[in-house]
Formats: sequence, C-alpha cells, structure tokens
Amino acid sequence: MDDGRTTPETIAKSPPPAIAVTLERIDRRLAHLEDEVDRVHTAMRGAPTAIAAAVDTFDDVMDGLASRGVDVDERLTTLLQVLDRLTRPAALDLVRTMLDRVDELRFVADSGLLEPNAVGVVARLGRALATSSQATGDGVGLFGALRAMSNPDVQRAVGFVLALAQTFGAGLREQGALPSGGAR
Repeated sequence: MDDGRTTPETIAKSPPPAIAVTLERIDRRLAHLEDEVDRVHTAMRGAPTAIAAAVDTFDDVMDGLASRGVDVDERLTTLLQVLDRLTRPAALDLVRTMLDRVDELRFVADSGLLEPNAVGVVARLGRALATSSQATGDGVGLFGALRAMSNPDVQRAVGFVLALAQTFGAGLREQGALPSGGAR
C-alpha cells in the first residue's frame, strides 16, 4: 500500500522528474567518458609500435648522417651553443635593431653591395685596412706621392678610386644631390 511517503523503493520504481533528468545527464557523461577512455586505451596500445617506428626512423637518419661523415654529437653541441648565443639579451637587442632598420637593410641589399664582386672588393679593402693600420703612417709629400705613382699596385688602386669617384659622381648627378657642404 502506498502511503505517499518517499522511500528508496518508491524512488527506484519511478524517480521524481528532477532526479530522472540528473540521472540521464550522468548516464550521458559516463558514456562519453567511457568513449574517451576507450580512445586513450586504444592509443596506448598502439603507442609502443608508433614509438618503435619513430625510433627506427631516427636511427636511420642518424646512420645516414654518420655514413656521410657528419658528427651528430658535435653538430648538436654547436647548435646548442649557437642557440645560447642567439638568445642572449645583447643578440636579441641586435635582432630587434635590425628589424627596426629593415627598410634600410633592404636598400643596402638592393644597392649591389652584397653582389659577389662588391663583397670581394670590400673584403680586400678590409684586409688592406687591417694591414695598413699597423704601418707607421709617415707623411708623404707631393714628390713622394708622385714617386709612389710609379708602383703598379698604387696605380691600380688610384685607377680604382678614380673609377669609383666617376661612378659615384654620376650617381649623385642622377639623384640631383650632393653631400652636405659640396659645391655644384
């Protein structure tokens, strides 16, 4: 006989609507959780095979590098040292500065300064500057300069400077500008 009281037996026979909704929601969540656990379990069962394949591929790459004479340990050590230097504050500041000057860098790159012949001239000039910087720097008068003109190397350098001056001057004329203080 039903006296209207709620007991565990009456709830089990027909739960109140709010409890029924909650139980359905819990049931859906449990089903979803079971699906996720099954996926993880399936992935874990396949993990050893996938890891073994990845290790085999890595070993093949390392063997290929070693057969070509590449010292992988040395390369990785060097790479880590470079990465350390590149991430230092001073290096990052330089990168930021260069990025701030990207238009100017593009202008230099487009100027031809980085063409192989120009780079070669700049390198030879740098070598000459380094060597000459150790010279005593004795003064040379007009007659000493004229005597120096008999040296084929001096003649070659003066010819280069004159060709540079002519080309640079033509560029200034085309641009319609002279450096500040220059006469027209």
